[in-house]
Amino acid sequence: MASSEDDDALRPGERTRAHLAIAAALAAVAGCVDAVFFGRIAEVFPANQSGNAVLLGIGIGDGRAGEAWRPAVAIVGFGLGVTAAVVMRSRIRQRRRAPMLIAVEFAFLAPIAVVLVGTPRPADELAGGASGILLIATAISMGIQTEVIGRVAGVSVATTYQSGAIARIGELAAQRNRTVALPGLAVLGVVLGGYVTGAALGAATADWGGTLLVPLAVLALLAITLTIVESRSPSFVV
Repeated sequence: MASSEDDDALRPGERTRAHLAIAAALAAVAGCVDAVFFGRIAEVFPANQSGNAVLLGIGIGDGRAGEAWRPAVAIVGFGLGVTAAVVMRSRIRQRRRAPMLIAVEFAFLAPIAVVLVGTPRPADELAGGASGILLIATAISMGIQTEVIGRVAGVSVATTYQSGAIARIGELAAQRNRTVALPGLAVLGVVLGGYVTGAALGAATADWGGTLLVPLAVLALLAITLTIVESRSPSFVV
């Protein structure tokens, strides 16, 4: 007789689709957060640290130290988030890691969303110190998200930055073996599409103070769904 674990096991295809949906949803969260923060608050990216490295270099090169601190804070905050997530992953049971990390990310991001709801013009109304606190908290949340899921169907993915994904897409496009290339292209394309879609949503609704409530709702839904699925299907692990 099959065990209950076998009965609950997801088929490989279902598991892959679920993992891809999670990665795409998280990428959309990061894209939205980047667009909102860049457009409404401080012209830096809480998730996209490649862009921040360029902004930091420009600020230093132009002699504008007053501008360079923002990308520097974002880079440090993101690194702290990654470090915290790695430590948490080592202390949480594997089946509980993803929902727990998403819950912690939610806890960091929620206060920022609340502040924006009550601040019509955050770029003008928030002083340097206040915007710096928002920035480092948001960057920490994005760093934590980076460790939620790193592979889909054997393909390395990142949900908070897409430079590596674009490079990998180019490499796979040149791959002669279509059987190998097409699944990877599909995974990377969906995650990249999620990030772009989230950024488009964030930019299109940037004037609405409640824009970040949307990614918060996505995170809450993911955390709850993963908790339920992982409790019912022992074989399902992110």
